[in-house]
Amino acid sequence: MMIKIWNNHTGKYRFFLSKSRSFSSIKRPDESRLLISARRFNPASYVSLFHTLFRLYLRCGRLYGAARTLSAMCTFGFAPDSRLWNSLLHRFNANCLVPHHKVSLIYSKMITFGVPPDVFAANSLIHSFCKAGRLRLAFSLLRNRVVNIDTVTYNTVIQALCEHGLADEAYGLLSEMVKRGVLPDTVSYNTLINGFCKVGNFARARTQIVFFLCVENTDSCYNTMLQINFYFSY
Repeated sequence: MMIKIWNNHTGKYRFFLSKSRSFSSIKRPDESRLLISARRFNPASYVSLFHTLFRLYLRCGRLYGAARTLSAMCTFGFAPDSRLWNSLLHRFNANCLVPHHKVSLIYSKMITFGVPPDVFAANSLIHSFCKAGRLRLAFSLLRNRVVNIDTVTYNTVIQALCEHGLADEAYGLLSEMVKRGVLPDTVSYNTLINGFCKVGNFARARTQIVFFLCVENTDSCYNTMLQINFYFSY
């Protein structure tokens, strides 16, 4: 009897989700919000519904709907784990139509609800700062000893500096990276060398970065060295 009642209740919501998988704001705009209303169901019985609704919103590109779902989970006492927050951060950051400050807002909300940011979350926020040209904020978070960082974190800021013609600052950041025990990779070296070439400082690229090319003996580094020699031939 209990199983029959459960199937009757959940079947109604499964039908709605399958029928309205596009979650159109033009057709029946308020029904998706009713799913997360305390007056319509007991949230303790529908924890999985929040996860399903969140994934469907992401799949349909309805990022703000996904964000509302996480907020509703917190309101009902079900704190989303870091995987859900990271998925939302990544999708907001990857969407060029979303203002960069929305990523920062979600990051702050995640901390407010008691979920400590991991390296993936930090990288998403730093990348959003770099895309918006807010390098000071990226530096501030990068040098925050509380937040975990890795090679990808440094590479993101190094690339942003080089794109803004700040190759010398990028080189200094790579030196700081080594001092903090974070090992550079091929991307680090090539990004920096290309940055020096971009500003026309070919001598600096050849003399000061050759050590790193020797450390990373890869085809990518070799191709970059050929590029420098090509510039010097003119």
